[in-house]
Amino acid sequence: IYFENQYFTSPVIAAALAERLGEWDGPEVVLVTTGGSPSWFDRMTMDTARSEVLFRLEQADRNNRFFAFTPHTPSGETIIVHAKMSIIDDEVLRIGSTNLNNRSFGFDTECDVAASPGTPEGIEAIQRFRHRTLGHWIGVTTDEFAAAEAVSGSVGEAVQRFDTGRMRMLGATPPSRVEQIIAEFQLGDPASISDAFRPWRRRIKSQHRAIRQF
Repeated sequence: IYFENQYFTSPVIAAALAERLGEWDGPEVVLVTTGGSPSWFDRMTMDTARSEVLFRLEQADRNNRFFAFTPHTPSGETIIVHAKMSIIDDEVLRIGSTNLNNRSFGFDTECDVAASPGTPEGIEAIQRFRHRTLGHWIGVTTDEFAAAEAVSGSVGEAVQRFDTGRMRMLGATPPSRVEQIIAEFQLGDPASISDAFRPWRRRIKSQHRAIRQF
């Protein structure tokens, strides 16, 4: 599972991924996202909530299959990831405007397109696209990244093989008490219009949404 996304805070997505990462034969999950949001508000709200999700997935990952990366320029500056892309098993490619957060799932209007060719040629094309995208982030060619992935057998480990400084690991950071409250009630990330005015109910609703998925 390969994600490129600006935000990564959805409790529903987190619950689903955590369950799969806990399986002995679960999928590899690779996330590419911004290291730190440019605005103070997003850093306090979205980055804090993301850190909680990252911690949950790190704890659930029993077989070292979860990788989160943040891209940088050759000079070391943080790149703002604005893409919203998902690739599943190189069989499904989804690109659009939907972030992996509450707002996109119920508050904002979004539009995505998904392609699932179902043919060997189509799967190869999606895989080639993924290799080219990751090579772009790292600063290597499509073929160089494809070769590294073939040797390692892992997308995340293939990224780590290239010591270019362009893709750095992103992990959870211990939150302050204020940040814990922000993450717990997902302030700044409402799931609906009515939800925006009742943040104290958001924690309960988020838990219920996650539970209903299983």
